Amino acid sequence: MSIMKNIMKPGDNHRKGTEASKITVITLLILLCLWVSYYYHFVLHSDILVTHFFYLPVVFAGFWWGRRSIWIAVFLGGYLLALHSFFVAGISVIVDAQRVVILITVAIVVSALREEGLRTERTLRESESKYRDLFENANDLIQSVDAEGKFIYVNKKWLETLGYTEQEVSNMTFTDILRKD
Repeated sequence: MSIMKNIMKPGDNHRKGTEASKITVITLLILLCLWVSYYYHFVLHSDILVTHFFYLPVVFAGFWWGRRSIWIAVFLGGYLLALHSFFVAGISVIVDAQRVVILITVAIVVSALREEGLRTERTLRESESKYRDLFENANDLIQSVDAEGKFIYVNKKWLETLGYTEQEVSNMTFTDILRKD
């Protein structure tokens, strides 16, 4: 059993590469947020807070990782409050606290939307599989044709009963199987 866990599945390298890319993107976006905040406060000596950039890593992480994006929102919110507490005097701490609450709320909403989307997708896949199995193994002849009469789908029983192959049916229309008399 433990040996099987160590054997890589065919898509594992791709998943690991994709995950590494996501981590890289989120890290770069967080660093961009930190740098922009630093630049505005310490280089430009501005009281303007550029928190709109803070939503980028939170939203991307929410789509990619769900609830784990809340930790990114908490980190960026903590950074924002720390920046305010130590370096920014012109903005009320209440305004920054509201920004932090909104940032965390966005993370929660995006992760909830992602989870709902995944749940819906899973339900759809299960339903499709169930109905595909039902049609494929039915004892009745089942077919589906488009507006021009070209076959979209025929089940196994249809092929067996009428003696056609899938290849033949893919080039036929409904009128091709009708008797001429």
